[in-house]
Amino acid sequence: MDKIIKKFLLAFILIAAFPSLALITFQKFQTENQPPAPPLFYSSETHETPMPPLEPQKPPFAIPFVVMLLSCGGMCLIWVKYLEKTFITPLKTIISGLKEFDKGNCNIIFKTSSENDFIINAFNTLNSLVRNTKEKEKLKKNYIQNLVHDLRAPILAQDRALKILKDEFSEHELIDGLEKNTEKYIELINLILESYKSESTEMKIEKSEISFNSLINDIIQELSPLAKEKNIKIVYEKPIKNDIVYADYFSINRIMINLIANSIENIENDKTITIKLENNKQTIISVKDNGKGIEEEILKTLFDRYSSNSKTKVVSGLGLNIVKELVEKNNGKINVESELEKFTKFTITLNKKEGLHG
Repeated sequence: MDKIIKKFLLAFILIAAFPSLALITFQKFQTENQPPAPPLFYSSETHETPMPPLEPQKPPFAIPFVVMLLSCGGMCLIWVKYLEKTFITPLKTIISGLKEFDKGNCNIIFKTSSENDFIINAFNTLNSLVRNTKEKEKLKKNYIQNLVHDLRAPILAQDRALKILKDEFSEHELIDGLEKNTEKYIELINLILESYKSESTEMKIEKSEISFNSLINDIIQELSPLAKEKNIKIVYEKPIKNDIVYADYFSINRIMINLIANSIENIENDKTITIKLENNKQTIISVKDNGKGIEEEILKTLFDRYSSNSKTKVVSGLGLNIVKELVEKNNGKINVESELEKFTKFTITLNKKEGLHG
């Protein structure tokens, strides 16, 4: 029960019940302590029999006070219901909607059945705010996408030029450094473009039955050069026979590449990245590394696109935001657990296709 309703009920008890009970008690006490009628003596002269003393009359108090209590209770209940409908329910709707809006959902619409002008104006203002934010976000996305496309062309041209120079000056260390930097720039640009593509509502999700064993082996082979540079092992733990994952192929491929690349980027040498698949009532995929771990404060905003922290690298910003959006587009959930200097574990839970048994 809401605190405001509890307060009104308490107020009803204090204002109506206690005084009423006090009056009843006082009246009962006054009746019981009423002085008795004077005794009538037997008269020998008149030989009249004395009449018994009259019983003191008790004023009726039960019915009027019960009616008063019920009336006060009914009025209080009506008042509480009115407040709940007019103010409390709209406030709950606003709080719920703002939580969704805070998560980045710009498609939320605030609706109310309240007839109070202030509440209606508040809802209209909130809807206007959401619409304006949605328009600004759309303009910002278009601007960033255009800017990134413009940046991509000269960097790709520079990458081709460096490869030509490398053929002639293959022994020069400067060429290798420039080539690695260029690759990083291209990776970041592709990441930004992919981030906005994954968030787009127009992105088509086409689920199919995917052989996870085959998919993950290809990804491990693709990322093994990066892992070998840091003496990191990528292990697919106990591949299972029923390796079917029901999801969009592009999504699951991108998710696994980002999570494994994130682990490679953020753990030190001589470490292990362990990948595991479980197929029971649900499909559960986990990526665990025994690296330096992530602080609890950073974990809270790890999947946020606009969060920034000097202790996390670029790949754990945009990359993990992409992962979360792709998982949710496949009607799944992602969770992260971590302990400093011990491990970090990402767990993805996906629904299985109806009729597909584990």
